[in-house]
Amino acid sequence: MLNHVCVWKDGKWKRITEEEADKMFPYRISSDSGLFMCELCGQFVSFTKGDTRKRYFKHSRGETNKECEDRSIGYYNPEPIQKKDLELPIRIIQYQDDYSFQIGLPEIPENILEKQQTNEVIIANEYEEKRIYSFERLAFRGTTYVDVGKRLASRYELKLGQDTEDIWEFWPKTTITNGREGRLFDVKTGKMLPFDTDVEVGKLYYYFTKEFLLPRVSPSLKRVSKLDNGNLYMVSATNLDEENAKFFLSIRARLTNTPLKTLNIWPPSANQDGVVRHTSHAVWMYLSGNARVTVDDRLVSPIGEEKDNWSLYRIPIRYNRQFVLIGRTGVLDYCRLQRDEKKYEVEDAKVEITDINKNPLEGYKQQKLPPEKKIFIKAEYDGIAIIQGKERYFKKKIYADRMESIEDIDFDTSITVTVGCDVVRQIYFEPKKQNRNNEVNWSDFLHRIREAKGRDVKVDSTEFATYCSSIADERVRAFIRNAASRGTLPSEAVSLLRKETMKFRRK
Repeated sequence: MLNHVCVWKDGKWKRITEEEADKMFPYRISSDSGLFMCELCGQFVSFTKGDTRKRYFKHSRGETNKECEDRSIGYYNPEPIQKKDLELPIRIIQYQDDYSFQIGLPEIPENILEKQQTNEVIIANEYEEKRIYSFERLAFRGTTYVDVGKRLASRYELKLGQDTEDIWEFWPKTTITNGREGRLFDVKTGKMLPFDTDVEVGKLYYYFTKEFLLPRVSPSLKRVSKLDNGNLYMVSATNLDEENAKFFLSIRARLTNTPLKTLNIWPPSANQDGVVRHTSHAVWMYLSGNARVTVDDRLVSPIGEEKDNWSLYRIPIRYNRQFVLIGRTGVLDYCRLQRDEKKYEVEDAKVEITDINKNPLEGYKQQKLPPEKKIFIKAEYDGIAIIQGKERYFKKKIYADRMESIEDIDFDTSITVTVGCDVVRQIYFEPKKQNRNNEVNWSDFLHRIREAKGRDVKVDSTEFATYCSSIADERVRAFIRNAASRGTLPSEAVSLLRKETMKFRRK
C-alpha cells in the first residue's frame, strides 16, 4: 500500500487517494501508462484491479529503483537523509567545441589540513585512470574544482597517502554518478544535478546519456556533442503539461512550477559554495518546494508550513559545524553551517557603495548623481537591495563579497540595503528642487491607511522596514509595525505607503 501517489492535473503533480482513483478509473491501471507517480521515488506505479480486495497502488517488480521507502515498509514514516549519501559535486566544462568533466573538493578547515601526514589527494575511476592533486591547489574558501577527464565515470574514489578520519567528514571517499543511467546538468553552472531534481519550464539543461535519442520539439531536445563515452543533449521543458512532465520523469527529474529553493533568513550569513558562515546559536531557513530537512542525521520538523509549497525551519546550533541535508529520498541540496568560534554576537553588517570610479558614497543624502548614473554595492553578508524611484520599484539580491551594480540612478531615488530583517544602509539622491509647502496631515493619512480596502497583499519584512525608516510620524510607524506582525496589508494601504515613502523621509 502506497500513501504518496500523485496524478498530473492542472499543470502539476497532485496527491490522489485510492478512493479518488477508484472513482476516476474503475479498471486496472498499469505502471506503463505513466498515469500515477510515487511522490517519494518519482517512479510510475500501478493501480490494482480489486476483484477480491480493496484496490491499492503498488510498485512494479521491474523498477530501476527498488529502495523507495513506501515500497520497503508498506507505509510511510519519514526517515532522515543520511550524511553517507552526500557526494562530491561534479560539473561539465565547455571550451570552444570540446567538453570535459571536473570534480569539486569542498574547503577543509585550516586546522584539519595542517594535521595531515600527506599533502596530496588521488582521484581514481573505473577506467583505472588516476589524477594526483596537491593540497596547495585547494582554495581557502569555497570549492576547488579539478579535472577528471573527458569521460564521465560511473564512480570516483578519493585516496590519501595517510588515512585521516577528520578529512572524510568533508570529502566522501566515493562518489557514484551512475552515468550509465543518464545525468542532467545545469547549463548555466555546469553542475551535475541529483536524481529526482526539480526542473523548470524554459530553463536549459544538458543531458548526458549513452543512448542515441531522436530530436524532439516538446520538450525541446537536440544533440550538441558526441563525447568519448556518450552523447550530450540540450534539453528544455517547453510547457507545463503532461507530455513534458512524463519525459522528465523518464530521465529521473520532476517538472514543477515550485522548484526546491532554500533561503537563510536569519542571522546575517555569507554563503559560499554551500558553506554558510554565521555567528548565532540558531539559524532560520525558508524552504520552498516539496522536501524535508535533516540536520546531522536527525529529521527536523518545520515550525510553520504550507504543505508541499513552503516550510520554515529553526535549526539549533549545537556544534560549530553542522551539515543540513535537503531532499525527498536522496540529497537534493545541502549546506554546511559554520559558526565562527571567535564571535558570539552579530556585528553590524558592512555595506560599501561606490561609483564607477570606486569613490565611496558616504552618508544618506546625495546632492549629485553618480557618473553614468551607476553605482556598485558590496556587502559583507547576503542581503537585498530595495530600489525606489520615479515610476519604479524593484528588489535585487545582494551576495556576500560580490560586487552588484545598479544602473539608471536618477534624482528622487532611494536604495535601501537589508540583511535579514535589519536595514543596514540607506542612500537617497535628493532632488535639486523640492517643494516642501504641502505638508502631510498625518492624522488624516493614518485614518486613510486604517480604512484602506482591497485584497490583502503579502509584504515582506524588508519593505515594512523601508516604510518605518522613511515616515517620521510615530503613530503611522506604530501602525506599520503592527501590520508587520501579520505580514499583510490591504492593497490600497500598500499603494498609499509606497507613494508617501517617496516624498517623506526621516531625517
